[in-house]
Order: sequence, then C-alpha cells, then structure tokens
Amino acid sequence: FYPRDRFRFERFAESFIVGVSDGDPVKDGTRDLKVTAESDFNQIHNIRENTNAVVELEFPQQPVRQILFAVGRNIRSIWEIAEIEMYGAGFSAFARYESTIIDLGQPFILGPLIWAGDQPLGASIEVRTRLGDDPDPNLYWRTTFRGDEKTLFDRQGKLLTRETYAALQLGERAGTTHDTRNWSDWSAPIALAGEIGNPIGDRPRRFAQVRADFHSRAETGGRLNYLQFAASPPRAAHIAAEIEPAQVRPGQTTSFTYKLLPHFTGDEAGFDRVEIDTPGRIVSVDAVRIDGRDEGFAVARLDESSFAVQIPHIDVRRSLDLIEIDFKAQVFQYGTVFSGWVSDSTQPYEVAQAVVAGDADVQNDSATLQVALADVGLESIGRVKLGSSICTPNSDRVNDEVRLEYDLLNLAGAALVYIDVCDLSGRKLWTSNRIAHASGRFAVAWDGRDDSGLLLPPGVYLLRLEVETDKGRDRVGRIVSLVY
Repeated sequence: FYPRDRFRFERFAESFIVGVSDGDPVKDGTRDLKVTAESDFNQIHNIRENTNAVVELEFPQQPVRQILFAVGRNIRSIWEIAEIEMYGAGFSAFARYESTIIDLGQPFILGPLIWAGDQPLGASIEVRTRLGDDPDPNLYWRTTFRGDEKTLFDRQGKLLTRETYAALQLGERAGTTHDTRNWSDWSAPIALAGEIGNPIGDRPRRFAQVRADFHSRAETGGRLNYLQFAASPPRAAHIAAEIEPAQVRPGQTTSFTYKLLPHFTGDEAGFDRVEIDTPGRIVSVDAVRIDGRDEGFAVARLDESSFAVQIPHIDVRRSLDLIEIDFKAQVFQYGTVFSGWVSDSTQPYEVAQAVVAGDADVQNDSATLQVALADVGLESIGRVKLGSSICTPNSDRVNDEVRLEYDLLNLAGAALVYIDVCDLSGRKLWTSNRIAHASGRFAVAWDGRDDSGLLLPPGVYLLRLEVETDKGRDRVGRIVSLVY
C-alpha cells in the first residue's frame, strides 16, 4: 500500500497493525485483537515506526477470509492510502456450488443421483440434494411491531414471497426459515458414481436442488465432472406403509407383516413388485394378502439384507386396498428401519417409488417402519453358542473343529472383533484375523491349532470373544476341550 505520488514522502502511515481471520465463528473470542463485539483477528504485523512510503508485507500461509488494517496516529502529518494491492498464491480450502431450483414440470420419482469427478487423496467432494413441492424452499417473515410477533403475510394478508419480502422496509424484514412442510432437508452426502443408491426423496416431487461442497488442500483439489438423476412418473399418488410387530427380542426369528396402503388419483401407472430392505437377517417370505384375501406371489429376489416379491398388478382399481406381506427375519439393531419400494417389473429401468411410514392399517397402531428391541442391555454381545465344546481333530469330520456362533447388537457402524484361544494361564495361542462387523449374527471356527499351524496338546482351553466399541471392550469366554 502507498499514498499518492505527490504526497509519497509526507503522507505515509507511520504506524499500523495488520490482522487476519479465517471467519470461523467457533474461534470468535479466542483471537489476539478484538475489534467489535462480533469480530476479532490474529495479529500478524504490528509496525510502530514506519518510514517507508511503499510498504510490502508477507502473510503467513494460513486460511484468510477477513483482513484488518488499522492505522495509528501520525506525528508529522496526516496519512493517506492511495491503493492497497493484495496478491495471493494460495487456494480456497472450501468452495460450494449450489444449483438453481430445478422445475421438472410435474411431480416425479427422482433418483438415484449419480455423479462423477476426481477426488485425489486429501481432497473431497460432498454432493447433496433436496426436493420440494413449490419453487421456493424458504419462508419469509415480517415483523408486525407488536412485541416479538412475526408473520408470514404482508399487510394485505398475502403470503410473503421472495419479491414481496425484498420490497419490505429494512426494519420489517424478520428473516427467513426453511420451509419444512413443502421441502425436504439436504440429504446425506451421496457416494461417488459407481455406488448406485436408492431413489432420492420419500415421495414424488416437482422441484429439486443440488449442492456440491469442495474441500481442498494446498497441493490437491477435487473436480466435479457431471451429475445426473433419473425421473420417472409416480407409481401411485401416495403409499403408506407400516410393519408389525414394532418391537422384538434381539436375534430371535420373528414373523413380521409388512402393510402397504396405496392411494391413486387416476393418472398413476401402478406397480406389481414390492422390495423391502431387511437390515436384520431375512429367513423366509411366507404369504401375500390383498384386501384380506390370499394372493399368489413369487419371490423375485432374496438375500440376507433384502427381498423382492412379485404380486398381482395394483392400480387405481385397487386404490386403498391393504397389501400385507408376511415374512420371517432376525433383528440385531435397535431402531432397525425396514424401508420399502414399489415398481413395475415390465419397466425395469424406471425409478422405484419409496413407501412412506404411516397408518396403513387403521386396526394397527404401529404406523412405523422402525423396529425396536425388547430386553436389550448395553452389551454389544448377545447370544453366544458353541456347536460343540469338544474338538477332536482326527480328520473323521466329526468335531474336527469348534464352531462359535455369536450375535452382535446395537453397534453404530462396524466394530473390531477379536477372537482368541488361550491356555488357562491366559497365554494367547491362536488368534483369528481381526475383522470388523456391524450388528448381526456371525460365526468362526477353530481347528485345534496354534498361530503357526501346529496342533496344540490335548487339554482345556479358553475361547475368548472381544468386541471393541466406543465405550470400551465387551468380552465373553467359553471353555473348550481338545481331545485326540
């Protein structure tokens, strides 16, 4: 910075302070220089005797959003600044792209969203979506000047819009809030392309918005190449769903009934396939009833975490007919959600429509897709079962190994599981591979050998299971005998 040329040697700043702030509100009140009640800065230069008309200063490498330049009192004459020049060779640690509101023209089922780009080590991109029923995700408030009263309407009783809110006098504007009635919240980050997810949104929507957050480092940054999502006409106007029972014992095979109540307005194409996520372990699919009558069905897919059934075609002629699907499953996680989707098997490339938790059956008070666990404690280890407590490794295929089956309960994500065999003094002789498991039922086998593959001497040993959680380690042990 410098004064005008003709005052170069008379009006330079004799003392000044330069400070910086990264704008992080969490750090407010912790920085060196407090300027106002709302802002403070870290001091990087404090020049008390300056004799240079042209001042050049180096800034340390750190994120900067705001710069403080405070000039002290001159002794010889007044001071002035003609120009301040700033040159940065740094980078933006964070950037955000937010699309305009996308109008699809009519309600559609949306998703899954697919995006692709570059995420080098140290950089990340987080892509989110939100969906709505009208073109504005905000609510606009006006101060009435009657105490703390605020209203969504103007003086003529009309709902405030972005345009009419901007036309209010400054003192009348009382801020904006998110329209939770007509718009969803921003979704969780969506995985990079290649990991196809479920449809976005809980029901057909007309409006959509996409946001991408870029986190970068000095040596690397991310790049978003494209993003896209499919849009399909609704299968039904609305599909309420609930599950019964809503509380079960952990790890126990339980008979569930999944109930769906479709509502049609006349324009929807209908569906003939129902897919249900079973975050527990699915055992069997047993029956399908429509409006109380048994119907033929086919299991289109069944694995440990979900299944799909083919049913007679449901359309406007069967609007509000209750659909019931009986199946057996085991639940290991408190608050397990059994999400569901419907689709048309003749149109496999159309987006499936999600069902919405609600009162599908007026005779049942469940109105939820979430299943709780009864009589569950704080321990992460539930049922533990030995196939046999005796190991006879003589290759006759009878008790050649000991099989340990165990249930893990209420784990928030995956936890490390340690399985060891020790002698009675506590010395470890065999250790399984360290594995990470979420809640569920698992098994491991021990063949009577140590870590080097040598057969251990006959005797009594302790088979020990440990699970590492955020609250510490849970342990159980079982005595096994090695005989040969």
